Amino acid sequence: MAARSDDVDALIHISHAVGGDSELIAGAGGNTSVKDASGRIMWVKASGTTLAGMSRGKGYVEVNLDKALDALRDPALTDMPEAEREERVKTLLATACTKDSPKGRASVETMLHAVLDRYVVHTHPAAVCGLLVTRGGARLLADKNTLVVPYVDPGYPLAVAVAQEVDTWRSRHGGKFPPVILMENHGLITCASNPKTALALTQKVLKKAQALVAKHPARLPKAAPVNQPPVSLMAKLRGALFKSTGCRYLLKFTESERTRRLLAMKSGVQLLATPLVPDQVAYTGLAPLVLNSENEIAAALAKYVARYKVPPKIAVLPGAGYVAIAVNPEDAANKTDIWRDVERLFEISLGFGGARSMGERNAEYIAGWEAEKYRTKLLEKANCGLLQDRVALVTGAASGLGRGIAMGFLKAGAYVTLVDISAERLAETKYEAEGIYGQGRVLTIVASVTDEAAVKKAFAETILAFGGVDILLNAASIAPSYELVDFPADAFRKSLELNLTGYLLCAKEAARLMIEQGIGGSIINLSSKTGLDASRNNSAYNATKAGEIHLARGWALELGRHNIRVNSIAPGNVFKGSLIWNKEYIKACAKKRGIKPEEVIPYYVGLTALKQEIMPDDVANAAVFLASDMASKITGQTIVPDAGQVFVR
Repeated sequence: MAARSDDVDALIHISHAVGGDSELIAGAGGNTSVKDASGRIMWVKASGTTLAGMSRGKGYVEVNLDKALDALRDPALTDMPEAEREERVKTLLATACTKDSPKGRASVETMLHAVLDRYVVHTHPAAVCGLLVTRGGARLLADKNTLVVPYVDPGYPLAVAVAQEVDTWRSRHGGKFPPVILMENHGLITCASNPKTALALTQKVLKKAQALVAKHPARLPKAAPVNQPPVSLMAKLRGALFKSTGCRYLLKFTESERTRRLLAMKSGVQLLATPLVPDQVAYTGLAPLVLNSENEIAAALAKYVARYKVPPKIAVLPGAGYVAIAVNPEDAANKTDIWRDVERLFEISLGFGGARSMGERNAEYIAGWEAEKYRTKLLEKANCGLLQDRVALVTGAASGLGRGIAMGFLKAGAYVTLVDISAERLAETKYEAEGIYGQGRVLTIVASVTDEAAVKKAFAETILAFGGVDILLNAASIAPSYELVDFPADAFRKSLELNLTGYLLCAKEAARLMIEQGIGGSIINLSSKTGLDASRNNSAYNATKAGEIHLARGWALELGRHNIRVNSIAPGNVFKGSLIWNKEYIKACAKKRGIKPEEVIPYYVGLTALKQEIMPDDVANAAVFLASDMASKITGQTIVPDAGQVFVR
């Protein structure tokens, strides 16, 4: 048991060393394995996982080596049709996993690793692969300790080919394994009898490749700098994708000078449609969608789908960079990283005579590969919420009801931008949200909603991070409490500016982008029961909260033709997490009511029909409902989650 523990620790160490190096790994690519001293058990990275994310009991499978080798030698596989063979391989590999295997699926590379030395590192370094996709590039990297394997389809075919080459090598080298294997149009494998040597060999090949690349720089045309981010284009692209597929994709923009320079070449578009390596096709498709103009998005998308029969996974923007078209944050990060390296392959290859395609047939094999289809399914999520894949922007999101509603949106499946003036509270909220809902679902922006330029920037950053905007929740507001005769004019003006002008500026920008996106949307003003039933010593709050409701009604009339719904929520008194219900405000309420401060909250709860305290989740549930398709025919209305205190008539 101790030996096995040491072996797994070695696997995790190797995986972290490789997976944490962006020069070796892009996205979720790469693979590692370790065999025990007896040669009976192997631990190998599981399909659909990342090397950097591997830990004890996670990210790898335990395999019976004899069964894995039996699968490789199964004579029935030789003449099977590809689709049937891949299904059979998955079944055999599942059988090869031991009962002690952590939850996960054996990678299709399991059989390949089974025929190599004890410690195996398989990577796709851009500097190395940039040479492996050129004619003669492998020879420049190879030495006497290197086995060069011509391109073979990944999975079972590659395992068979490498097994044969390794057997020949070992017969010529006294039974020794090849320390380095260069797979043309694919990647690098190093293997050794100890982990330190396997890692050192990987770094040695990488440094040699980097030195060669530095001596042969590609001469690309210069490209003009980006004048402004492609915000409108991305909103329109997301809308076009929705109309074409019915899916709300997550779009992530990356500014790239390399994209601009490659597309400035006369043959740039054709070059970027050249399939070079398996990861390129598996993650980013047979070719990127090229978008030259906002006015041609729908036509360009229709032409792409007609040719390739599937939606694009990457869009390139000649004047800006590229966009990952993804199903979730992990998918977006993987595609972004992979395409970054793919562009490097194209650039590097131009310094060595140009790129050599992996071949149309081989690329189509990858695109339709059953194993890759399974990997893609692992990334896709079942619909788990009313707001699945929608993008929401919430103001006043770092505390109180704004924070509670933002959390409710995340729970319902949305991507959420948190806007607030407090950087500290935003950081705390983001930390908590990511701990519950994972990385990549939350964007934080420090901004004042009364600053029109800051509002525009907040929405622009939301579009660049997520692709569009489906929901706006206006929540940032203040509630100064004074008797009329003592009410400071500046405090009243500040309330008007934040509670009304701030709501208008955010709604204005949200509506503009929703109209460009063209798939509707939902704007929600967080008002208050005070907007329906005035209270004493609350002139500013009474006026602004009533105004927010009436603003929403007018916007509903204006925006209905664009299928943008506008509603209000008028909550009762929510005490938990509220900045409004601070000690001073409670003292003022106690004075107004002639009661003690500690009696204020019970007093207000006692005013409700249900005699129950209203919690942030209660208001969040109302917001989720209004933002969802369940409320698709509700606009211009006000929902009152107040436990039965103010009745709308």
